Amino acid sequence: MRPVLTVVPGPCRPLSKRERRVLAALLDRVCPGGHGLPTASETRALETISTVLTGITPDGRFFFRFLLWVFEWFSFLLAGVWGRFSSMPAAKRDRVLESLSESRWFVLRTFLKVVAVFCQMGYYADPKVQAALGYDGPAIAEAKRADAERGRAARGEEALWRLGS
Repeated sequence: MRPVLTVVPGPCRPLSKRERRVLAALLDRVCPGGHGLPTASETRALETISTVLTGITPDGRFFFRFLLWVFEWFSFLLAGVWGRFSSMPAAKRDRVLESLSESRWFVLRTFLKVVAVFCQMGYYADPKVQAALGYDGPAIAEAKRADAERGRAARGEEALWRLGS
């Protein structure tokens, strides 16, 4: 059996508009922001998730796309709420997610957890979120380095690492 999270070379079909719409609706409910944190729609979480999906096996990508399809079209079966998930008001989306998290069926709780992990990974990988949390990790350090280099370039100075060559 192949592992799901191995890097697979070659092209990957990007998420469709509908899949992106469903994922954006999920992101807004799973990572709503507040208390100084940006909302998911103010971050690059959607792009981060799309990038991560290019690095997993075709079976893993198929499963993730299948989960998005299930969320979009089967809210009635999952939580007794009519309508497409991406076009529901926030209160109904919350009801669907709450129903899934409290389901007695393990597979439904697992579906929600898989999607929530991807949403949180994309959200917390964003430099805006990391800066708001006070995390000075690699993404923030890289952004500061790029800003410093742009500042030096504007002043006509060379970056220190270029001087040795």
